[in-house]
Amino acid sequence: LRFGTPVTLSGQNLDLVTSVTHAGREVPIVLSTQSALRFVAPSVLRSGVVELLRGDDVVWTSSSTSVIPLAPQLSSVSSVKPRVGVTLVIRGKNFVAPMTAYFGGVAAKVVRVSGTSIKVVVPVKAKSGWLQLKTPGGMVKYSKRLTITR
Repeated sequence: LRFGTPVTLSGQNLDLVTSVTHAGREVPIVLSTQSALRFVAPSVLRSGVVELLRGDDVVWTSSSTSVIPLAPQLSSVSSVKPRVGVTLVIRGKNFVAPMTAYFGGVAAKVVRVSGTSIKVVVPVKAKSGWLQLKTPGGMVKYSKRLTITR
C-alpha cells in the first residue's frame, strides 16, 4: 500500500462492510457500494493485514501488506542563512517520522513533524551546504545551499 493513496476493493456485498482495519487499526471508509469499497492507505507505517468487518465479524482478510510512504518534497525553508541553535521551519509535503535533517552532512535534531512542515534545531557542528531530509519514503535535498552562521 502506498501511504495516503486510495485503495479500492471490488467484490460482492461490500456495502455490508461496517469497518476496515490495517494492522489492527481502523481505517476510514471513503466509499461503500455493493460492488466496491474504498479506503485511504493509513499514515501509520506498519506491516499487517487488511481486514473487512461486518460488526465484530471478520468477513475478509488480505495477505500481509506494508504501507509505503511517498518520497518527501521540500518547498521552503524559513532561512537560508540560519544561525546555530535556532529552530528552522522547513515546509513541503510527505513528511513522516522518523525523520532526520542534515546540514552539510551533519545530522540535526528534528523537534516536530507534521505532514507538511517540520521544525529542526540547527546543530552546533552544522556546516554550510545542502539541507537534506531523510524519511522512510526516501531522501531529498533542498534546491538552495544554506549558509550556517555562528
